[in-house]
Amino acid sequence: MTPSGGCPSEEDLLMHLAAPGAQVDTERLLAHFDECAACRLAMAEATRALAAPSGQSGALPTLGIRTLSVGERVLGRYEVRRFIARGGMGEVYEAFDLLLDEPVALKTLASTVLDDDHAAFRFKGEVRLARKVTHPNVCRILEFGVHGRRHLNEEESVPFLTMEFLSGETLAQRMAKHGPFSPDQARPLLRQILGGLKAIHDAGIVHRDLKSENVFLVADPRGEERAVLMDFGLARAVDGSVPTTMPHRQVGLAGTIDCMAPEQIHGGKPVGPTADVFALGVLIFELLSGVRPFVKVPPWQRLNDPSPRLASVAPQLPRGWDALVRRCLERKPEDRFQSLEQVVAALPRPPRPTRWGLWLAAAAATAAAIAAAVVWKLG
Repeated sequence: MTPSGGCPSEEDLLMHLAAPGAQVDTERLLAHFDECAACRLAMAEATRALAAPSGQSGALPTLGIRTLSVGERVLGRYEVRRFIARGGMGEVYEAFDLLLDEPVALKTLASTVLDDDHAAFRFKGEVRLARKVTHPNVCRILEFGVHGRRHLNEEESVPFLTMEFLSGETLAQRMAKHGPFSPDQARPLLRQILGGLKAIHDAGIVHRDLKSENVFLVADPRGEERAVLMDFGLARAVDGSVPTTMPHRQVGLAGTIDCMAPEQIHGGKPVGPTADVFALGVLIFELLSGVRPFVKVPPWQRLNDPSPRLASVAPQLPRGWDALVRRCLERKPEDRFQSLEQVVAALPRPPRPTRWGLWLAAAAATAAAIAAAVVWKLG
């Protein structure tokens, strides 16, 4: 983008993402982002350029992460067992709750591209929002605290939260290993995801970062699999009752670029539950085809052009799936499904057997019974 009309250069944007506050007037940039859609799009491209090596699109670089050590006790209660993963907001560990004698997931807050005060505010907001939702398909947040310790001869505070410990893998990891799901495999999984997302919406919350990396698949004791929605780091209360962004820091661009609804990219307007419906369309597209619809599509194009068709990459699927995804991915929020109940009602059902198919099945069953009787008599 060529700088014009006081817009920052691409170098300034990249500098802001890589090292906020270093040789860049951060407050001026943030105020400018609130008013300039073009620069928010440039910010999106810069974020993509600085994406984490893991390949998760839209992940912001995490700098200055405070690392816990295996065996370290947090507040004297949680013993760190192993490192699990690193994300845009911090690190996740498996820890053991010595008081309740059970494993927990412990998530620390990192020094990210956000200043520490703002990141901590978002972190607390994540806890407040997540604790409003109780549903088997939504990850439970247990506790928020601040761990004080001495590190490299300096006193430091490490904000953390604990969550229910989930054993399994993310939906993104599953697809990376086994490829896309068939409609029969996808249907029960989507019903669970929709159930969890409905519980979030019923609590007056918009998740704003629904994606395959934030859906965890957990094996339950019955041998079935439970889908669990995770990560409320970008969630917002629709009525503003639980603020997650400090009043003077309304950043225009937040989320995973490949999964963001047009209104999230454009900014300037409230982001409602239909933004999650758009992200759900991206998720279904990826679930059934193995690819995301907007990986090679510049963010600005999403504001003006129709979304890619599922049928263009997976023509073998029943047409109902293409229609479902197309409605979710409408550019205008009012043209999408307005509730998750509507999405559930639109889920394509398994094909019903024809009368001829039923007759063949009955004939095959009769033949098998006769054959078994003959074998029994001869025996």
